Amino acid sequence: MKAMLRFVTVLALMAAGGLYGVTSAGASAVDGATGYTCTGGDIAAGTYSSITVTGTCYMPAGNIHVNRNIVVAPGALLDATTPGDPSGNALLPADVTVGGSVDVGAGGVLLLGCSPYISCPNAVTFDSVAGDITADQPLGVIIHSVSVAGNVTINGGGGGAQCTTTPAPWTTDPALQFPVYDDVEDVTLGGNLRITNVQSCWLGAVRDDVGGSAVFSDNSMNDPDANEMVANVVSGDLTCFGNVPKVQFGDSGGSSNIVGVSATGECGDTVVKPNGGGSSDNISVQASSLATALGRRDATSSQTQVLGTTSSGDTIGETVNHFTLTGALAGSGKEGVYFTQLPGGSSQLVANDVCLCSLGGQSGTVTLLSVGSENAQGVAVGTFQIILGGDGNGRDGLQNLVGWGTFSGSHGDFRLVEHLALS
Repeated sequence: MKAMLRFVTVLALMAAGGLYGVTSAGASAVDGATGYTCTGGDIAAGTYSSITVTGTCYMPAGNIHVNRNIVVAPGALLDATTPGDPSGNALLPADVTVGGSVDVGAGGVLLLGCSPYISCPNAVTFDSVAGDITADQPLGVIIHSVSVAGNVTINGGGGGAQCTTTPAPWTTDPALQFPVYDDVEDVTLGGNLRITNVQSCWLGAVRDDVGGSAVFSDNSMNDPDANEMVANVVSGDLTCFGNVPKVQFGDSGGSSNIVGVSATGECGDTVVKPNGGGSSDNISVQASSLATALGRRDATSSQTQVLGTTSSGDTIGETVNHFTLTGALAGSGKEGVYFTQLPGGSSQLVANDVCLCSLGGQSGTVTLLSVGSENAQGVAVGTFQIILGGDGNGRDGLQNLVGWGTFSGSHGDFRLVEHLALS
């Protein structure tokens, strides 16, 4: 149901500073002293003490800061994914920061965060939640490119394992012209990720960076391609059991999960699954099995295109680089960078690198996804992950490559710390 090349996890690199209001057909911005209840329509840019959503509500533009919590009431829907900024050439929805937690009630729907692989073809949001995201019996939860300091917990709910009907409020949102599903993708968590007892059409957890442990259990899906829990980096334990279908690569083409402590059940590090083109990979690998090496990345040429300026004064654009890698992983390739430059001159970055590379006597194609920030002086730091080793057809010497690392540097010259293995 979902294609592979979706963007990497976005770190909590939200810039400090003022919030810029915009005119909206729905709620008016407030001074943050009182809470706001949205019964329907757009929530305007501004600062709120808390937000309660009781109807179908949107966050289309500007910066929205919530000092405490967002509550999506039972049967309500919050869409912070559909772009509306800048007007006339919508690239992004609102930039959302939550000082507390986000709670979703029974039958409720949450859409938070945007990237080129959901609704934003040329940009990525950098939303953040300082607490937890918790959903109890929700109809659907879709989280992309969001930083969560605490836990993400989804228990129960869904649209039903047979997917024969699509109930409200899902049908009230024009952006949701497909069956009910749940997705936690490209998300950075400081705590734990737990998805249990969901019955729906499709479920995925892809390229999440989990600071604690992750559990996927007793989730029953109608789509045989569902339960793609792959390419995640989990610092603690990864536990999977009772899922229908069992956890798999599916058509994601994703890399193996990297697990810091133990991987058990359907996600065990001895479980081997098909992963495109007749090849098979371990569904998980131990972080301790990766070899650490130092490397460099140098940009040889670049071309930048500014796509627009949001109502908050952020500049949205794309840069294309040609680069070379030296070190344990060596080769050259092409990079596409999505950036958001803030009014003060600093930027937030997400990059997609495709390299013709070699490692340990093997050669082939490697796809890396990186996320980071750059200050006003051009110094950038961040992390990268290998999200696809090989050509995707099982005919490549790097088909089973897994790994992640960090980068730092300026003006296209980066020092790399790589953690790599051929599983």
